[in-house]
Amino acid sequence: MSSQGSNRRVGAVRPSHLMFTAGIGALVDLPNFSVLIRGIDSWSHSGVTDYDIDEPRLRAAVNRSLQRYGRGQIEQLRAAPWLEGADADPKGWAAQGVGVPVTPFLQWLRCTACNVLAAIDSGEFAFVNANPRTPHEAKFVHDCKRGKPLAVAARFTLVCTAGHLDEFPYTTYVHRGQACGKTPRPKLRMKDHGGNQAANVTIECVACGVKRNIREAMGERGRRNLPSCRGRHPHLGTYETNGCAQEPVLMVAGASNQWFPLTLSALALPKAPGGDIDKLLDDHWPDLEVINNRGQFDFMASMPKFTFLKEFDADGVVAAITARKQGATGPALSAPDVQTDLFGPEWDALSGPVPTPQRRLRTPADARTGPSERTVLRRQAGRAAA
Repeated sequence: MSSQGSNRRVGAVRPSHLMFTAGIGALVDLPNFSVLIRGIDSWSHSGVTDYDIDEPRLRAAVNRSLQRYGRGQIEQLRAAPWLEGADADPKGWAAQGVGVPVTPFLQWLRCTACNVLAAIDSGEFAFVNANPRTPHEAKFVHDCKRGKPLAVAARFTLVCTAGHLDEFPYTTYVHRGQACGKTPRPKLRMKDHGGNQAANVTIECVACGVKRNIREAMGERGRRNLPSCRGRHPHLGTYETNGCAQEPVLMVAGASNQWFPLTLSALALPKAPGGDIDKLLDDHWPDLEVINNRGQFDFMASMPKFTFLKEFDADGVVAAITARKQGATGPALSAPDVQTDLFGPEWDALSGPVPTPQRRLRTPADARTGPSERTVLRRQAGRAAA
């Protein structure tokens, strides 16, 4: 793939959109192509300040919710990377260096003029993003005729119930699992015949002339014509080491059942006297997890190494330790149950005596940048699926 213009900004979305509509691992439809929000390991906050969201209750709730999906835990909540000035200086660091990283997906494109179907890295298409002030005009084009017609994403994907997402294997599919007898990487064409019943799309190998309709991959019968799931996580750039045992199914990109957010929210309550118990447990859990009752707490607090414990409410700390250990060993809670646990302290705070004025209430965890601001999307070079 050649590139005309080196501008990395390809669009913008609101922070709330990243949280509720198209978060990590989801597709965002731009005017001329679609992109996939990359994992937070690829996010950079270089030059960005005040991105840490210090909400221990929410962080603890997220970790309780994650217990249903493995042993992974988070240590920090972060706002999406954003700097003011992206629109005023479209060539500056705020526009070109800061933003949520994305990768083009799907990475198989079809020319709208000649119907050539090829991967982004095949050399058939060029990426055009020459004007930094109009990132919404970024597009892929095909040099098959004068005017260089637009190339759009081929819209079929493979998904499975284990959360994997992959490109549709067009080359393998049209040759029924075999290699092309003419060339190792043949040129394909995708012809959409229209209709109102279901997808009526024919894939054709230009080299050997073999054809196959996409309908043969749809429904229960079509599953036998699909390859095994490769366990791909395109937003992370990884594959499951031992593959995936689930059967993949054909799905149109952008379908409403392709991605669902798991959201939690919390009010920023005034800090309790003596400090934040949740943060205390996060910072000293290996030492505090041995405490089972008030007597053990008092004994530990009398030790020179742990005199700071005297600043906290003893009964509150013991109760929090007990609750955390029960959450770690008991059945993992669902997100609605975890959200319900967050409501209790909030109700107590709002229905009790009015506290001394301090920092006021919060918005959802990723909305620190403000409701009117937009988060820049930055394109990162992606690779097509084999």
